[in-house]
This record gives sequence, C-alpha cells and structure tokens, in this order.
Amino acid sequence: MRHVYFNLRMITMLIVAYVGSVCPAVTGTVIDRSTSALIPGATVHLLVKNLTQLTGADGSFSFSPSATLSLSTQQSYRQVTCNNGIISLSLASTGKSVIIDVFDASGHRVVVPLKKVLSSGDYRFDVFSVIKNGSSTNLYIARVLLDGITYSFKVFAPSVVRRARNVSNNGTDLEIAKRAAAVDSLTIAKTGYEGISMGIPSYDVALGDIAMAPLSGAQICFWTNDGSEGTLSVYLDGVLAGSLGSYFLYPTNPTWGEAGTFIKTTTVGNHTVSATSAGTTWPAATITLAPSEQLTYEFPATQWCFWTTTNVGTISISIDNLYYGVLTGYYSSQPSWNAPGTLVVSTQPGTHKLYATSPNVSWGPVSISLASGQQQFYELH
Repeated sequence: MRHVYFNLRMITMLIVAYVGSVCPAVTGTVIDRSTSALIPGATVHLLVKNLTQLTGADGSFSFSPSATLSLSTQQSYRQVTCNNGIISLSLASTGKSVIIDVFDASGHRVVVPLKKVLSSGDYRFDVFSVIKNGSSTNLYIARVLLDGITYSFKVFAPSVVRRARNVSNNGTDLEIAKRAAAVDSLTIAKTGYEGISMGIPSYDVALGDIAMAPLSGAQICFWTNDGSEGTLSVYLDGVLAGSLGSYFLYPTNPTWGEAGTFIKTTTVGNHTVSATSAGTTWPAATITLAPSEQLTYEFPATQWCFWTTTNVGTISISIDNLYYGVLTGYYSSQPSWNAPGTLVVSTQPGTHKLYATSPNVSWGPVSISLASGQQQFYELH
C-alpha cells in the first residue's frame, strides 16, 4: 500500500492564506493621542459600504466588506448628487442603466437625453456641457434616471455658478466621465474627541493604531434633511468647512457623529454658519460655542414628496409657474419618501401654487403650504 504524508504546518498556512484571500478585513485600534489609552465605544463607519460599528473594550474594530448590505435611504441617495452643475454617480455594481435629461425652467429639453450603461465606479457629468454660456435662462432642471429612481436637481446657469466652481464652460464635452477609482473612506467619532476622516487603500488592510485627539475647543455636528439638492457645501465663518451628501428625513434627528453627518472642530466663542447647494442657500447664522461644547446644527429643507394613485401616464409638476419634474409611476397606497416614480421638491416655507398636468388630466392650480423644515407627502388623485 502506498502511503501519502501531509505536512500539517503547510496545510495550516495554506488554509490561513485562503481564508485571508476570501475574507478581507479592514482592522484597526482607536487610542487616545495624549495618553495612548484604548478608546472603547467610538463610532467607526465605512462610507461606501455603509457599515458602522463601535470599537470594543480593547479599542479595536474589524469590518468584513463582503457582508451583504441593505441600502438605507441615505446611502441610496448618495449614489447620485449634484453640486454646482456637476452630477456625480457612485455605482456599486455593473450594468447600471443611466439616463440624463436637462430641461429649462419652462420644461423644454435642452438636449437629447443621454443614455448609458455603466460599470461599477464613480462618474461625473457636467451639466454645463449642454448649456450655452450666453443663455438667457438662469435656471435649469437636471433629471437623472437610475434603476427606475428619478433624481431631479435645480442648476443655475454658468454665469451664475462659474465663480463657485472657478472654471470656464467650453460647452463641448457631452459625456459621462469615469473618475479615478477610490476604495472607501473611514470616519471615527467619539464624544470628547476630535473626529477623524481618512481614506483606505483597500478592503484588506490593517490600519494599526489610530490616535484621536482630546477635544480642546468646541465641535459642531452638521446635518440636513435635504434630499433633493445634492451635496451641501458647509461654511464656517465664511470658509468652506466640508460637505453633506446624505440626509435624514423629517422628523428624524441623527445621533452625534452618525453616518451622514459632518463634524467640525473650532474655537469657543461666536461663529457664523451657512451652506449652499446647487439650488438653495442657507444664509449665515450666528452661533455661540462654550468650552468643550458639542453642538448639533441642522440645515433644514422644506419639501414635498409628490405621488399619485392615478394611472394616467407621466405627470408634470409645476409650483409657482416653475417646472420641477415629473411623476413616472403610481401607487395604491402612500410610498416611501423619494420612491421610484415620485418627485421630491424643495421650496421656501409658506404658501405656493401647485399645478400638475398629464396627457388627459390636470390638477389645480391649488394652494399648498409648508412650515420651515417640514417634509410632507402630497397625493395627486
């Protein structure tokens, strides 16, 4: 009989190597920068994968990005944003069908819809590539259809936005450009410490010790309920401090450092805070921070989510004689916020005139009202 002998150590090494290759992990340990003490209970978040966990008693964390994820409302919206006329798309899987339309304020198409099937990755599209510099219209609507979900953004004309972008418009590059690959971002938040945000090179990396600095001044945790205007640029004392690409629906209030918020460390005393997006400005407001204070600050949006129970085809929505977009589906009962086929519209608080039309049916004009920061469903029936 022929005997076959195995080297146990070699088999063990092969098993470890195999497991490591199919189970990548992002690991690290959070420590106090001043004392090197371990920090338990810090909130660690992987932005793209939308994974969150607290550090253990030993300050450690470990993510397995291969886990199956269920996208939240905030994460879903982060797939498509618009800032100063730049539409950004972040796709986790391949074979995504994307259609981009651009309309003027009267609802007339500016260009033939751009249709693409994209692989996974990060993309950008410059709305100004289809808008002429000398255009007399100051407001446009960019509409993105991705996986049956419609995203609508207000975009000001190039002459209005160019200073914010600090670029000129050539008006020739009608294309969706793929950006350089970026793996993910890791954020860490803990009460009494300055927040940390860092990029990671892969999903199989040991980050070692990550030092958090004790809070010496004061902090502000910014957030918004605005899910229709794309990325918000946040300013502290007139200087760009960061951005918000996620939102929390009214009446939800996020916890300190929760994924989708943005933390800024600053000095005690008086400061001004403001924000801008593609179509909305939150004017400067004054706040006063005490030593070691951690203040939560919201940039509120006043919004409707329009939907219908009527199967009458595409329904165009206009408010105060301004076209905002269309309803492309109908529901037997109230859908979730920003569900496929609905339309989310941001406006100023107060009373407005709503008018809606389909090929065979019209609604209004009718008066509709919202209080500041309120988000409300509106059914067309």
